[in-house]
Amino acid sequence: MKINELVGAKKHLAQVNQEPTDDEVEQGLELDYSAMYSELLMDHGFHEIGSGSFASIWAHPKLSYVLKVFSTQDIAYMAWAKTAAQYKNNPHMPKFVSLKPIKLTKEHYALRMEKLKPSGWHTESICREMRKLVDIYETQVMAGDITHNRDSFNYLLQHTTFDTIREYAKQYPQFIDALWVVVQMTQDKYYEDLWPKNIMFRGADCLVFTDPIV
Repeated sequence: MKINELVGAKKHLAQVNQEPTDDEVEQGLELDYSAMYSELLMDHGFHEIGSGSFASIWAHPKLSYVLKVFSTQDIAYMAWAKTAAQYKNNPHMPKFVSLKPIKLTKEHYALRMEKLKPSGWHTESICREMRKLVDIYETQVMAGDITHNRDSFNYLLQHTTFDTIREYAKQYPQFIDALWVVVQMTQDKYYEDLWPKNIMFRGADCLVFTDPIV
């Protein structure tokens, strides 16, 4: 995929993705792909504005979006991006320029995502409640106490002490719809990762699930 902000990087990308020489293999030298893509992006005016265990976010002063760089092995993130795009009218889903990943190195892809603001400590309380809610829901579904459906989820939300979630949903009703999408994916083959670093702000206080599963 052509990425205009990396015009002139073709030669650099070719060097980054070349196989190690026989001598390098014999010496046990490992290629540092993270350093390679970092150098590439910095050389083209990007700077890192956030990072987690499996991904990092890079911004450019002249661009209205960011590059979300993640491992080529991170199938959970790619699955989330594709799922989020199906609910693009929900304000709590991230928006992407394209879902076709850009290959930066043999181990790293990038997606062009809207520029959002880190939520930091502001979301600690609601993230704690979401993790607890998902845990209770999964436990009761596995025990056969409730059936896996939206009605069961809504009942738990309304009849347990999740005040922060309920208060926020009064202002943003579609937040619960987005959270339910996350819950559904955790019932498949993924796990929730609902921590502040994976929840960002659009505008003043619209929470966006940027990377909520692993």
